[in-house]
Amino acid sequence: MTQATQKVKKQRGWVSVEAGLVALLVAGAVGFAFYTFGNVTKSMNSTNIVRAVSTMISNARNLYSSTGDYDETGTAPNNGLANINTWINGKLYQKPFKSDSVNIIDPWGNNISVGASNTVFGLAFGGTGISSEECVKVAQGLLDLGNQLNVGGAATISAAGVVSGGQTVKADASSTPLQSKITTGCNETNPKIAVNFR
Repeated sequence: MTQATQKVKKQRGWVSVEAGLVALLVAGAVGFAFYTFGNVTKSMNSTNIVRAVSTMISNARNLYSSTGDYDETGTAPNNGLANINTWINGKLYQKPFKSDSVNIIDPWGNNISVGASNTVFGLAFGGTGISSEECVKVAQGLLDLGNQLNVGGAATISAAGVVSGGQTVKADASSTPLQSKITTGCNETNPKIAVNFR
């Protein structure tokens, strides 16, 4: 047997080191793909939620544009934005929010709360199931839309549309939002986002 033939026989097939490196590269590529897909999916979900809330707010404003009184009482669906039935019967909610005919349910399976007075209206959502990352992205997306914005486990909205509890991110329309409060509030257990609008 010649030296060239022996060399060829030695180089046949995969060496375990080469096979291990290829397996490691493939596993790394698959892991990166899952990580990237998960982040893109969360980002798209957060964007869809902000878009849905924006549309809900526009719908509510349009419903009450003639009177400017968000707590106006009357016949359904115009019986005040403090009443969840107004939101349901007026079909003010948007996907990924949904209704079971009694409540409006957020994308994480929690019932939303609504409130209104004659000059402001708003909602609170989130809680169980929302990740701190999604909470941050949604809260940041609502900064320019909202009058008041609170984030955290105790964030809520009263029947009169007053935002309270949790971390005060934005005290009113003219105040400078406090980005650090978003992070702090969204890292609390079961964070909620409470926001009101004029």
